[in-house]
Amino acid sequence: NRVEGTARVHVRGLDNSGVRAFVELAAGADLDAALEQAVAVLARQTDGNPFLLGELWHHLVDMGALVPADGGWRVTAGIDALTTPESVRSVVGRRIDRLPADARELLEVAAVAGSPFGVDLLAGATNTSAVRVLELLEPAIASGTVEQVGVATFRFAHELVESALYERLAPARKASVHFDLATAIERHGVSDRTLPDLARHSIAIQQLVAISRAMVLDSTVLILDEPTSSLDRSEVEQLFGV
Repeated sequence: NRVEGTARVHVRGLDNSGVRAFVELAAGADLDAALEQAVAVLARQTDGNPFLLGELWHHLVDMGALVPADGGWRVTAGIDALTTPESVRSVVGRRIDRLPADARELLEVAAVAGSPFGVDLLAGATNTSAVRVLELLEPAIASGTVEQVGVATFRFAHELVESALYERLAPARKASVHFDLATAIERHGVSDRTLPDLARHSIAIQQLVAISRAMVLDSTVLILDEPTSSLDRSEVEQLFGV
């Protein structure tokens, strides 16, 4: 819950000078050649997002890619391997895992819905109240995982947060959430604004159900119309790996 007399402030992504200042503060030292390399890597992979900056910095230090040495810092050969999009998603995933289970489940629904997402839509898809949705979002907001962008409208702090949540869901779970979202949209009344979302969820349901069925039945041949039109990269790999 919010403390009385306080307000949330949306923090934009830091520019390069902001990332440099962050690294200086985190390292407790002036920038040297090694830290300049860290600045370049962090800026490229996080877009200056404060949440991701902190997570990735601690990850690099914990994994030994950035090592204190002789009053300065040394970069090991492993820094590039530890800062790929896949490894950053893994770092984000571990941060998400520290959230309460019910908050994580709600964020999974939000990831399927797509960013930005509305409180009413999540409430309808999870068969709960808007007040409860806001309560469940509080830990994610406090951790910097989610930020408010409008009245009862939120978004993930970075697209890597959304993809980390979405890509680790099983096809059957994704299909179920897509169905719940489509049902919620229909229940609230379809409009010109919500029709594209309804169509996207409906197509995804058909494709993900087919993938799940093929995986269970160990099918030899699977025929789909425009099979990758609403799938992400990991789902495309699952589809063609069946």
